[in-house]
Amino acid sequence: PAFPRLREKLEDPDPGVQAAAVNVICELARRNPKNYLPLAPIFFRLMTTSANNWVLIKIIKL
Repeated sequence: PAFPRLREKLEDPDPGVQAAAVNVICELARRNPKNYLPLAPIFFRLMTTSANNWVLIKIIKL
């Protein structure tokens, strides 16, 4: 299961906080990606609303 605090940070209105959370999840998911599958709807929303290209690249890598 995904960590609740990281989920909270993905939904933060500050794009910097979202980017930091995506980076942390990207690193954690390298070891056990299935734990982060429940976050897919949030990642999809970020992909369709984010203007930060680095965040988009990280999400696609997931």
